[in-house]
Amino acid sequence: MVEHGGMHLYDAARTPMMEHVGEVAALVEAQGGSSEMIAAAWLHDVVEDTDVTLEQVGERFGPVVRDLVEGLTDPEGFAGLPLAERKRLQAERIRGLNDDVKRIKLCDQLSNVERVLARPPYDWSAEKRLTYVMGARQIVLECRGLWPELDERFEAAYATALEELGGAP
Repeated sequence: MVEHGGMHLYDAARTPMMEHVGEVAALVEAQGGSSEMIAAAWLHDVVEDTDVTLEQVGERFGPVVRDLVEGLTDPEGFAGLPLAERKRLQAERIRGLNDDVKRIKLCDQLSNVERVLARPPYDWSAEKRLTYVMGARQIVLECRGLWPELDERFEAAYATALEELGGAP
């Protein structure tokens, strides 16, 4: 599926979306994730960002990948919520999902937080960036212990964010 092919992130450089999904897939692969997990990492944003449906993902990639992508896709109604509320609900939701979904979500949140620090969306204030990072940490705490190396990397990025963006420890 190449639906993300022409899309870009909202940073000043207009980074291709494929860079983010590729980074998430590379993190999953480096940690020893299964081929289905790697495929789901490539597809983790496709339902939210395009017209692709979960049914189409299942038809093309099988039920395991479909179920992983479903776990990584926000339910309807999340997109319109304030950022802090959306992140809180994502954390609550991930708590009840399987470990493979949690592993991919950890990689996604790590990639997003590192990107928010290095190349934030062009219109995000420091306060919004901090809100995002703090919400991502709520999610990551629900995924803890599955890939400790990435837990540590996330905590380092989180500490940097608090320092740079003026958050309380």
